[in-house]
Amino acid sequence: MKLLNIKIDGFGKFINYSFSFDSSIVVIEEDNSFGKTTIAEFIKAMFYGLPSMGAKKRTRAIYKPWDTHNFGGELTFELNGDKYTVIRSFKNTPSTDTFRLFDHKRKVDIDELLGITLDKNGKNFGEVIFGINESSFERINFIGQLDARYFEDKNELHSDINKKLRELYGDTADDNDFTNAFNALNKTKREIDPSNNRKDTKYNQNETRINELNRLINGAHDASEILVKEEMALEEAKKAKKENDAKT
Repeated sequence: MKLLNIKIDGFGKFINYSFSFDSSIVVIEEDNSFGKTTIAEFIKAMFYGLPSMGAKKRTRAIYKPWDTHNFGGELTFELNGDKYTVIRSFKNTPSTDTFRLFDHKRKVDIDELLGITLDKNGKNFGEVIFGINESSFERINFIGQLDARYFEDKNELHSDINKKLRELYGDTADDNDFTNAFNALNKTKREIDPSNNRKDTKYNQNETRINELNRLINGAHDASEILVKEEMALEEAKKAKKENDAKT
């Protein structure tokens, strides 16, 4: 997935502003007041939309322009070799926002991407593309001052990105991660604990097997000694017979 360009009709301080991402790594080297954070918030809004006016972060209220009715813009990107443009217009509420996705190859607006139907207002657009929710997207791509942290509270332990990281190691459970690990270790401990008198434990089964093998080894050793003695007796008998035959 590659960003190609943005066109901001109105978002924060930017009115009729365009920017192209001409290389794989783009650095916007401007003063703090230029609006780099605003551009980053615009890109996120193009993928995930904006929360309602009364939401905790108040993003919609903060970035709504004062001097124009145009609130929104366009973002063009490349995905799996195909070019698309997402167009959003933000109103007073998420339910009245408008969303369009233009397919440049087919030259039509589409309502399905990667085999998934898009919500009318594009609410699931970002999750369809990236496979993670807005909170996880923000945590991966945005590191503000004094904001380098893994998760804010225990509820974020099971966020999309943390789930994906745990699944890399074969852990697909949501709530029993540590419990399952503890139970597995405890079960192994009981299996090898010599103080456990249950006959079906690994320790006792192995001890029984070792004793059986020792008996077999000792039996084989005794048999070997008997065989050696028998061979010696046979040799003595052959020798004695040979001497008797020589005398006669």
